[in-house]
Amino acid sequence: MKIKRNKNNNVFTVTINTGNEEDNLILANHYYQLLMEGDLEFLDNKNFYTFIEPKMLVEEHEGVEEVEESKPITPSMVVKNSLIGLVVGFILFVGIALLKAIFGKHLNYAFAYNIKEDDKFLLFDSDRNHQGLFNTFVSLPYNTNRVLLIENYDHNTEMKPAIKELLENVDTNHTIVIPLLNNLPNDFPISEITIIIEPYKTTRKWYNNQLEIADLYSTVTKVVQVND
Repeated sequence: MKIKRNKNNNVFTVTINTGNEEDNLILANHYYQLLMEGDLEFLDNKNFYTFIEPKMLVEEHEGVEEVEESKPITPSMVVKNSLIGLVVGFILFVGIALLKAIFGKHLNYAFAYNIKEDDKFLLFDSDRNHQGLFNTFVSLPYNTNRVLLIENYDHNTEMKPAIKELLENVDTNHTIVIPLLNNLPNDFPISEITIIIEPYKTTRKWYNNQLEIADLYSTVTKVVQVND
């Protein structure tokens, strides 16, 4: 039995807790009847009033959150989550690779750089194509003055074997090899411009600049990407 007094209004609250709710109510009613009948000697010559009859109290536990029972982890859930993780990871990888290809400093994939509608394009792969295809694509038509553009070109520039072989077989009387169209001699009339691209080596800025300048000439423009 617990008796609590409110100092502000002198109201006493009696709480009985035996551990059994039904027994608590029986005892509370018993003492309540004794109070009403005046059978308690310590209350003789004292005035008292009751405000409520005995009732059960429900204890409220503040700050206690109900924890949802976690579901057991099954092999199917592990496989499902793993597949979802792989798919999401693959999509992120492809997305990052595409962004890098399109906006990266160097050119790599043909779809990632601008080729004008009238330009002629060749994707040359030495493992799949014969060297003769490369040489013929660049050299035809014969007896035509043409410019070959290779970024940072000089006679000591390290180049792919296919490009070296091309330069060894070009018609030097009608072909000039330079790194920039700005370097083109004024006394060399041209009918064709060929831009050579080496993936991961040729820069996007250089290519775009040469393509814009080439558009100022009334000539044929060829673009060749030379893969390993």
